[in-house]
Amino acid sequence: MKWIAVLALGLSFNALAAAEGSGGGNGGGIHKCGPKIEVYDLYEGRTRYGYEFPAKIPSVEKYLARALAKIGNSSPRLKYKIQQQLEYLNDGHFLPRDGLRMEVINDANILVVGMGCSYVQLANWDDLSGNVLVKNEYYSQLTNLDKAALKLHEATYKVYRDDTHAHDSS
Repeated sequence: MKWIAVLALGLSFNALAAAEGSGGGNGGGIHKCGPKIEVYDLYEGRTRYGYEFPAKIPSVEKYLARALAKIGNSSPRLKYKIQQQLEYLNDGHFLPRDGLRMEVINDANILVVGMGCSYVQLANWDDLSGNVLVKNEYYSQLTNLDKAALKLHEATYKVYRDDTHAHDSS
């Protein structure tokens, strides 16, 4: 269970402590190495910080509930705000779509990528429509852990942008 706290709190507090940026889009990406893909936050956690994540989790919803509980232990206010954003996303604003082409956004902050691998933009929060557009060709291949990490990423960075009035998540 330690991995839940590490990912949830690390992502949440890193997002909220980031410096204010300007311009660009807002979204998460994947680390793609041949046919293997994973949400970049998880790849970065393993590669840069040595975190270990389980191969399988029971469901996206159960993971998110556990992550929110861990966040709530440290910051009930932050938990509430992230929970509100997750509910918003689950209410028809998280849109996997076929045939999308996305450029890597300005605030992606990609520090490491495996040799012969690439970073691919997976999702982008469109402030004009209030929706998160997601490349379904990759999203449909993600594990439950990756899907949960992507939703947590999007919700957390939306809280950051709202709280700091930032235009992006850099």
